[in-house]
Amino acid sequence: MATYQKRGNSWRVIVRKQGFPVQSRTFRTKGMAQEWARKTEDDMASGKMDADARLQSLTLGEIWKSHVEHLKHQSHRRDYRNLTDAKIMNEYFGSEMPIGDLDYNALVKFCEHRVKNDGVSPATNQRTLMALSSALSTATMTLDLPSSYVLEMKKWRKQVTRSGLSGKPQSRERRASQEELDSIIAAAYHTRHMLSSPLHDVVEFAVESAMRQGEILSIRWEDLDAAAGIIVIRDRKHPTLKSGNHQRVPLMGKSLEIIQRQPREDARIFPYTKTQIGGGFTRICERLKIKDLRFHDLRHEGISRLFEQGYQIQEVSMVSGHRDWGSLKRYTNLRPEDLVVREREQLAKKNRPPAEVEEVEEGEE
Repeated sequence: MATYQKRGNSWRVIVRKQGFPVQSRTFRTKGMAQEWARKTEDDMASGKMDADARLQSLTLGEIWKSHVEHLKHQSHRRDYRNLTDAKIMNEYFGSEMPIGDLDYNALVKFCEHRVKNDGVSPATNQRTLMALSSALSTATMTLDLPSSYVLEMKKWRKQVTRSGLSGKPQSRERRASQEELDSIIAAAYHTRHMLSSPLHDVVEFAVESAMRQGEILSIRWEDLDAAAGIIVIRDRKHPTLKSGNHQRVPLMGKSLEIIQRQPREDARIFPYTKTQIGGGFTRICERLKIKDLRFHDLRHEGISRLFEQGYQIQEVSMVSGHRDWGSLKRYTNLRPEDLVVREREQLAKKNRPPAEVEEVEEGEE
């Protein structure tokens, strides 16, 4: 609705419409003001409002809300990472901040704040900025956000990366020793009355199955084929697919045995939260003074063990869900000394006299 104000020899017009920023301009005649007001109202109604005005009309909170709802509709589940990123950015900038006020300098200050005050790594900043870019891309479809702004955001992200405030995660080489795993499992078992989950089973299952924590906590009884030793992981992590990437995965080692001793009290095999599992794991490691070991490192350990047992890349990828060797290699931390031991065993067997080899083989049988 337009409001007109006479100011000396000129006319000021103010256009207000819900969901849009207030527009105002001053003209020499009332007729010119009325013509501009009609055009502005038509542009608001038809979605042809100029880009700058649209950027000022959309808030950061609206962008994130639209994106989270879009993901929920696509995958029929809540995306906790995006919820976390939305909460962090809304708290820092304010959910009512016009998205047009979010520029390169604002992103730099945000990343600096996160590193200095929250102690996050550049990799965490990169993840948050990538999530923001995804939210903006969604908004071009759901909220009529100008696509030109999304392109600008990509440029700003690259520049933030050059500054060192965001970047790819560093490859970890931390592996859990068998002694550490035995200590953690024993501690979890003996304090199970204090825990709200069978953490000892979950830790052992994480190594045996090489699954991610989220995958462990999502697998369901209905997707288990015990006879075939197979389970279906639904909506498994994929570089492009957000949903529908269901995979039939072989249950390696003692995985099936661990599953079968769980009570059938829920649709999920391990009906617990990440806080229960991850928090319990961290507390036990702290109590045992085991340093720099994360729950996700158990997946690294499980994958590394599969390679050490002689499985080929294509076989391990069936278990881990990786699509290419480059990604799989980051999770595979083979010990140099293990290759030396294997090489020496092969040489020793090769250099044995035939009679000795036959005698050993007979004994083994």
